[in-house]
Amino acid sequence: MKRKWKLWMIAFVLFVMTDIMMQSNQAEAKKRTFTVSSKTIPCSSSYRQKPYYNKKTKQYYMINSYMRRLSTTGGTLKLKKGTYKIPGTIYVPSNVKIVCANGVKIKKTKATGTKKVKSTKFLFQMISEEKASGKQNTGKYAASKNASIQGNGKVIFDMGNVNGATAVFVGHASGITVSGVRFRNKKGGSYIWIEGSKNISVRQCVFERKKDVSGLKNRMAVRLETSNQTTSDFSGKWYKKDNTVNKKVKIENNQFLGADVGIGTTKSVVLEKNKKTKETIIDAFWQLLEEKPFNKITVQNIVERCALNRNTFYYHFQDIPNLAEYTVKLWADEIIQNNYEFGSPMTCLSPLVEEFIKHKKAFQHLYSSTQKDEFITYMNHVALHIVKMFMKQSSHYVSRSEDEKETLTHFYKCLMIGILIDWLECQGDYDLKLFVEKIYHLIDSSSQTLL
Repeated sequence: MKRKWKLWMIAFVLFVMTDIMMQSNQAEAKKRTFTVSSKTIPCSSSYRQKPYYNKKTKQYYMINSYMRRLSTTGGTLKLKKGTYKIPGTIYVPSNVKIVCANGVKIKKTKATGTKKVKSTKFLFQMISEEKASGKQNTGKYAASKNASIQGNGKVIFDMGNVNGATAVFVGHASGITVSGVRFRNKKGGSYIWIEGSKNISVRQCVFERKKDVSGLKNRMAVRLETSNQTTSDFSGKWYKKDNTVNKKVKIENNQFLGADVGIGTTKSVVLEKNKKTKETIIDAFWQLLEEKPFNKITVQNIVERCALNRNTFYYHFQDIPNLAEYTVKLWADEIIQNNYEFGSPMTCLSPLVEEFIKHKKAFQHLYSSTQKDEFITYMNHVALHIVKMFMKQSSHYVSRSEDEKETLTHFYKCLMIGILIDWLECQGDYDLKLFVEKIYHLIDSSSQTLL
């Protein structure tokens, strides 16, 4: 009895396992592979019967027809060598792989052959056509899953300089791979835009980049965003802006040829824009200081010189005095960062001498302004740093006592500042560089052991 029971259990297990394997094989068998060329017609007559099906849209409708067929089973669409002109958006559903053979060129076009329908700004979106046609109900990682676009050999996605167009939009998707594609001729937009998605891989692609003056946001080859109202400007009707973040995005073994920003976010380019704007304001301030006294410079002068509005100025600075203090501090920091090796007392003062000669009028106007005290403070800061750096490098300095070191440092700092202030007081009416050379010659000749 026990033996029969064991045999029955073994038979049952084998039956279940066989049934599972058969179901798995059947499911796998349902996945289809289709191979098409640029001359293939849509696999569904409904696409051929669309009122806008013509020679300019037929390749677009053809590829989308196969995407629609594969959306229920999953599978692979293989594109043969040739050029595929795509004015609309190709929707890639879950479990679908697009494989492009060597010599495939997919080109974004604007022409649709009719005035009744316009081209779109996207080449591919990783979502099914069915979901894309719905309302805002696709959110957190609920778009396409386990889909890919793969290039084998020389495969080109040519954006055709269509203004603001994006090659591949990956939004609320998961398990997406884009590989082996060469992207070119972008004008605004991004080649790949990843937003609120996870487990995304971009590898072995080439991103070509021409200089783009259409705005900082459009300089990114690969764009990464959180799906929210602040950073996302995607306008698809199907798309929920629910604060979904990107997770596990891997971008590796790609080439960025001439890209201003290879990989970036809206936040990063905003920061870059702010930095450049701030630099522009500071440059304008220096220019105006060379032209007129400090108290004559207005915010209006600044914004007119920079071609900015007043709100932009006040975003960065409280007022002109705040701008002046920041500018002088920045100048001082740059002097310190760029000068750290000095061979003699003369070379100590040289960086400051050169700066004062270069910005003669600007420094005279600062010295005569309400910012005089701040200006002198930063002059002292720079001079003290430079002297200390020289003392550390001087072989004569090492043997001195701490008190002697401090005294010598203070002496040379005061000497430097005194010379510069005297020159400013005299309106720069003598050769500063020649005067400094004479001073150090006298010091060296009268006190060989001072240092």
